[in-house]
Amino acid sequence: MKLWLILPFLQLWGNVNISFSQNANTCVIGALHPHLFVAGMLPLNEKIQVGHKLRFMCGDGLKLVGSEETECSQTGQWLPPFPTCSEVTCSRNLPEDNLSWGTTRDTQGRNRLGDTVNYDCKWYYERTDGAQHATCTRDGWTPKPLCRVTSAPCPHPDFENAVITYGVKDSYNRNDQVHYRCQTGNGETFTATCREGAWTESTGCAASCPPPDFQDAVITHGAKYNYISGDQVQYRCRSGNRETFSAICKEGTWAEAKKCAVCKIPPIEHGFAVGPFNNKVI
Repeated sequence: MKLWLILPFLQLWGNVNISFSQNANTCVIGALHPHLFVAGMLPLNEKIQVGHKLRFMCGDGLKLVGSEETECSQTGQWLPPFPTCSEVTCSRNLPEDNLSWGTTRDTQGRNRLGDTVNYDCKWYYERTDGAQHATCTRDGWTPKPLCRVTSAPCPHPDFENAVITYGVKDSYNRNDQVHYRCQTGNGETFTATCREGAWTESTGCAASCPPPDFQDAVITHGAKYNYISGDQVQYRCRSGNRETFSAICKEGTWAEAKKCAVCKIPPIEHGFAVGPFNNKVI
């Protein structure tokens, strides 16, 4: 039968991808499957050059069945073929791992996109992230997993260089929080959360350095009461050539600090030194 005789019948179907080409070097976009869309849609039946690619998407509540992308081939055909759209559904039964015996696993038809089903977990397990129900999503039933092992409690919070200001209690479990204030620096405040048996989201307090005490030197710049990592001071030697140096507080100690030259009282054979001794003249 001639193609021109059957073509009108194919067009009546409305959901057939017609991609015949009069030229082996071009392709055309025919009728699309219902609810299927092309990103940056080109006019139907317009000649498209070999190598051109199309990307597809489906309407709300639907998912692609097939390849998300296709390309115009040398034969005038789109490869791979155009995809179709189908309704998003999840498995009819909830995943059985670690669900309580009292939970009805059969969703009874409530397994379409956005549907929710109540469930509970067996002993020593809890619903992930505090979920109240299972939800059907494009990725299946969430949360994943539905149940997880109850986490171990967190140890008593003991943050270095800090004092707890809120949240003190005898024991700490998942999602418990404490607020604390640093005893160093500017007294910044932070929050820590109990997760999987450990304290997380805690910035911590920088270690402080003791007040600088450089022998035979005087601080000329940067003197203050508290010092934390990154603080810097400059000092000048009292003797010698009165050199100027700097030191940086790093992890609780003064780094890059240089010593001033200091003359000690010399040994004097058959004698002894008399004062005053000022590191210059004796």
